[in-house]
Amino acid sequence: MKVAINTRFLLPQLEGIGTFTHEICRRMVLQNKNIEFHFLFDRKFDRKYIYADNIVPHLAFPPARHPILWQLWYEWTIPRYLNKINADVFLSPDNFCSLKTRVPTLMVTHDLAFEHYPNHIRRSHLNFFKRYSKKYHERADKIACVSKFTQQDVIKKYQIHESKTLVTYNGCNESFNTLSDKEKALVKLNIAEGKDYLLFIGALHPRKNISRLVQAFEKFKHQNPSDIKLVLVGRMAWNNGELKSIIKNSVVKEDILQIGHVKNVEGIISSATALCYPSLFEGFGIPILEAFQSGVPVMTSNVSSMPEVAENAALLIDPMDIDALSRGMNDIINDPQLRNTLIHKGSKRVESFSWDKSAVQIFDALKDIS
Repeated sequence: MKVAINTRFLLPQLEGIGTFTHEICRRMVLQNKNIEFHFLFDRKFDRKYIYADNIVPHLAFPPARHPILWQLWYEWTIPRYLNKINADVFLSPDNFCSLKTRVPTLMVTHDLAFEHYPNHIRRSHLNFFKRYSKKYHERADKIACVSKFTQQDVIKKYQIHESKTLVTYNGCNESFNTLSDKEKALVKLNIAEGKDYLLFIGALHPRKNISRLVQAFEKFKHQNPSDIKLVLVGRMAWNNGELKSIIKNSVVKEDILQIGHVKNVEGIISSATALCYPSLFEGFGIPILEAFQSGVPVMTSNVSSMPEVAENAALLIDPMDIDALSRGMNDIINDPQLRNTLIHKGSKRVESFSWDKSAVQIFDALKDIS
């Protein structure tokens, strides 16, 4: 069997979709050494993603970095390469697929955030999603959704029959673990002036709700004078003017540390006092699992997929309520019993998720439709 895979998100710096693609593809390739895998990259790629000898990489132009180029890549480049390869099946792990190929297709849907928060996306991108997303879901032979929440969202929004879908959860890389006090002290010295810190990790995007997080932190600091910091890890994404202004004008701006995108975040997560993840909408929320596995208590939102992922192992907060976010910070920092309970429950909850299991699910689904 020849398996072609859209690997355009295997970039030097991985985020959510890239992480899913990397973890699933690496395992599928290594678990199925008798299968020929064809990786379709849209730009120069790092050889570290060629995991084994049963991978044939292809540099398939043009780079798909804009809606016009997306259309060219999916509707011209992809069909051409699938024909050239004589692929038996196509895996597209990024919410998109090709309408102009007859090759059986498994598409992965991470979320339909644009349907719920259309103002949190560029107009050009929104127009493309509005035009093609439903068509992609209708075209795909099978749709893997990263949570039950996303699965139900797809079924309801696009009238897709449940039998066409499956739930394939994200997992947590084994590199995340607890650190000794000495190791944590070194990390804190490097990124937070040696102080304790609350952590947010992810692209600094309006949907991630960082503006309210900063305002809640300011309220918390006013009520609990201390030298604790708020560390924001992630690239400044689209439409971040409001966030920049709020941070600039905050009375605690000296305690808000932005360190951009970091390649290896394991130590940063493990050394945090707590992970604060108050996103307005997530298809899954991988940092929740990473904190669980690192022995770090989590405060996250009580909306979309986050309660499904966290269950009772995190402090669930209304992300729109700044006062509630502030109280959550207070509780998770100043209540040792709550902290210990969350850490214990988190360590158990993360055991329910496995990249190995998800890779098997994806590969079995590819065989079923090929």
